[in-house]
Amino acid sequence: MSHSFRRIWLLAIMALVIGPFATPLATHAAAVTGIVYERDQDLYAVQPNGKGRVRLTFGEGGPYMLGPAVWSPDARNIAYDIQYGDETHSLTVLNASTGAERLTIEGFAPAWSPDSRQIVYAVRGASNDGIFVARVDGKTPPKRIASGNALFSLAWSPTGQSIAFITYPPNQPVSDDGDLMLVNPDGTGLRRIQRNVGSFDWSPDGQRIAFSSMRGDSDDVYVMRADGSNLRRLTTMTTAEWAPLWSPDGRRLVVQHRESPDSDSDLMIMNADGTNLIFLANSVASEIAPSWSPDSAFVTYEAFAPGDTEAIATVYIVDNKGGTPRQLIVGESPSWQPNGSPRLTLTNPAQRGSGAYEAQRWLTDLGYKPGSIDGVYGKQTAAAVTTFQTRNGLTADGVVNAATWTALRSTSAKRAQ
Repeated sequence: MSHSFRRIWLLAIMALVIGPFATPLATHAAAVTGIVYERDQDLYAVQPNGKGRVRLTFGEGGPYMLGPAVWSPDARNIAYDIQYGDETHSLTVLNASTGAERLTIEGFAPAWSPDSRQIVYAVRGASNDGIFVARVDGKTPPKRIASGNALFSLAWSPTGQSIAFITYPPNQPVSDDGDLMLVNPDGTGLRRIQRNVGSFDWSPDGQRIAFSSMRGDSDDVYVMRADGSNLRRLTTMTTAEWAPLWSPDGRRLVVQHRESPDSDSDLMIMNADGTNLIFLANSVASEIAPSWSPDSAFVTYEAFAPGDTEAIATVYIVDNKGGTPRQLIVGESPSWQPNGSPRLTLTNPAQRGSGAYEAQRWLTDLGYKPGSIDGVYGKQTAAAVTTFQTRNGLTADGVVNAATWTALRSTSAKRAQ
């Protein structure tokens, strides 16, 4: 079992018993940018050049375990969870601009909605277990959308239509593969789309899902449409490949690789169709927990000395074409700040993903009628953007650039007439 999976597995087991609600860690009131990582059970941020380190949380050193930091798609908030012994756990959302806490609730394993307004998370408890959705502004109570106590790997689709998770039948070890499920954000439409799934990731446009599965002697990586159809196997080696992670541009996947059950983990990168599979780093260390840069040019990851996964990890950065990695900082679980203001314009095929979804949400709230909120930047959405730009004194070209994003998110944005 890899260090990364062992940590996730232990967090899940620790959350099986729920006690009194946990007190969140003290936080640092300052802007957060760059790469967030964990060190000595606290969160820090550092710039990609290794400079400008900022400590974000101030714990007492335990006894607790800190979950990985998860950036919101708009790059303005960070969510993380804390597991205190085997009795309590909490989930906190920080404002990345100020370092202030926005929300603290019972739960763990957070994932963001594509418009960054909600989080989906898991709760373990005798009568309150399941998957919940909560607004980050806390204006309405969290809503349970699925029940069960063996629910893992939550992920909201980039187009906002569904939430995916892995569930396990009763008495089945969570170290085995489970069933990949989809449910609508309102809790309706629960359905299974694939069996025997160990890990998965949505493509940035929300049209495909890459996943790992053991359907022979070792784990392999597969890709399918978001509804479970058109299944294709991407890796065919006798070695194990798992934990696929899409690049933000949707062109590549980074996967974990292992020669044998007893060997250390390496990272490999390949095209989205499975071609051009190469080792990412020329390293003898055990490499896990990759995170893409927002422009898809680099990957950060944590590494250990061979065979020594109990030692202190180090975060490295490497070019997406592979090569010699550069040591960045002592720490683990790096999470790169996304491009929170992607440029949106009419293209053929249309742009899809969390950026288009968020823009449609803001336009709808302001009365500009972008059409369906489906994460697709089509003609009606572009026309609504043009009208918004005209109304708010911006260049009316239907292109969502940095200035348009700032205006859309502003509390002083002018509503449609």
